[in-house]
This record gives sequence, structure tokens and C-alpha cells, in this order.
Amino acid sequence: LDRNSRIAATPETHFFSQVLPRGTLPTDSYDSKRLVSTFFESERVRDLGLTPEDFAPLLERKKCTWRDVFSHALATYATRYNARIVVEKTPAHMTKTPRILEWYPGAKMIHIIRDGRDAGLSLLRAPWTHNNLRRHARTWRWCIKRMAQFRKTYPGSILEIRFEQLLAHPEGTLREISEFIGVSFEPTQLQPADGDRTVPAWESEWKAKASAELDRTRIQAWKRAATQPQRWVMNSMIGDILREYGYDDTTLAGCPIGFRIPNAFLNAVFLVAYHPRLKPAFVAVKRLLRLLGVPTDQIDRPGRAGE
Repeated sequence: LDRNSRIAATPETHFFSQVLPRGTLPTDSYDSKRLVSTFFESERVRDLGLTPEDFAPLLERKKCTWRDVFSHALATYATRYNARIVVEKTPAHMTKTPRILEWYPGAKMIHIIRDGRDAGLSLLRAPWTHNNLRRHARTWRWCIKRMAQFRKTYPGSILEIRFEQLLAHPEGTLREISEFIGVSFEPTQLQPADGDRTVPAWESEWKAKASAELDRTRIQAWKRAATQPQRWVMNSMIGDILREYGYDDTTLAGCPIGFRIPNAFLNAVFLVAYHPRLKPAFVAVKRLLRLLGVPTDQIDRPGRAGE
């Protein structure tokens, strides 16, 4: 989308997930200088390349809202690239859908679904997250079900796109997305682009493909990359959802009983203990353990070979 002349896509701001204080209403006003200063304390926000001077119109006012600050940041970013529409692409904002649509009722949200096995294996390679494949599969399961609920609650505001569809039929898929957000498709969207503006240098190691041509070999790459135990772990956790969305090879065919029983037990534990809503409490427990000098490495590492 960033390759369209009418659109500017920002780096991930994590505004609604990390910057905005809990319980803040779009109409709550605060001291302008303090609010802008707090806004820039986030490293993610600084990836936008803006400066406090860009917020001079807001700083001239005694008070403003968080919505004023974020809207001004997005508008300023779009103006820099002569764009009419700004795209914000923080994945963690998925869970903030109700708040985002409360703040911006006319916003359009694009939900890209990727085969959960590809998503899980991709996350295993990311340096910034844990390396427990079962947890990644559990999170994917929750995200898919959560967005299905949101699509029912906010009809017309959310477009569901398949990652595999985008790679296999890029022009048709991009035309569908463009129509949804109210712009015309441009052929440049199929060409390589400068990824520096949407992917900060510190993220380039694991987002190097963001500016490259669309690569069809990434469709169900898990079939070449996953070990057999990894397939069983992922299929047992998310196989029913995968089948619901038409993905194939989702069974536990060939899985020995000696793997099935402990695997089912672990799934039951993970479905409860690693519910995404419990993440804040989970993080707090790990912090407490570290303060007490208790190693926490094994909490984020697989407990069985192949996981």
C-alpha cells in the first residue's frame, strides 16, 4: 500500500498498545507540552522521524487530547509524502480494534490472515520474541477468533485478506483492498520499493522482504521448513481453525500415542495459562521471579524436543 502515491504507511507506532495510557478517552484533555513530551518518550514514535517542532500548532494551545497528538502525527507524516491517506500497521493494534474505531469511526481496517503454521515458524526466527512454538500457535488461534468477532461487531469496517491470496494474485487482491479504502490501484504497487521509510533500520534484519517483490515461495513455506513434531504441535493446537479457513494437511496423521497424550495435556495447559488476556499478569510474575533471583529462561523456551 505504501507504494501507492496517495498512501503513506508509517513504521509500527504501537500507539494504542504501548503509548496511550489505559482508560484514556478521546475527549480527555491535558497540558499540551507535557503530552507531546510524553508522546516522544516512545522509541516507536520516534521511528516516524518527526520532531517536537512538528507539533508547534498543538504546543501553542494550553491543552489538547491524545487523539489530537496522534492525529497530528499521522497527518504530518502523510503530508511529508504528499499522501492523502495514512496507513498504520502495528500488528498488536488488532486487539485494540474497538478503541481505534471509537476514536476514528471512519477508519478502515485490513486483517491479513496467514497460515498459522507459517506465522508461528516466522515468529520463531524473530529475535524479539520467545521461541515457544506452541505459544505462538495458541496466540494465532486467539487472534483469528478475536478478529472474527470484530468483523461481526463492526460490519463494513474490516476487510479480511488472505496472505496467500495476496502473493498468488497480487493485482486482484490489491485492487480489492484499494477499492475498500477508497483509492485507485497503481501498477507501482507490484514493484520493489524503498522500504526505509516503513521499516526502521533496527528492524531491517527480519523485515528485509518488506520492500522486495512479492514472493510466492512464501505460500505455506512451513511444508518445507517444519519438522514432523512441529507439525503435530501446530496442527493439534490450531488444526480446527485452519480447516475452517480452508487450509490443508491439518491432521495428526502418523502421530504416535506417546506424543499425542503429553501433547494434548500441554495444549490444555497452554490454552489456559497463556491466554493473551493474562499476558500482563504473566509479565508481572516473570519480573517478580527475576527480582527474587529465579531464572525465567525456561518459561519462554520449549519443554519438548521439536517444539
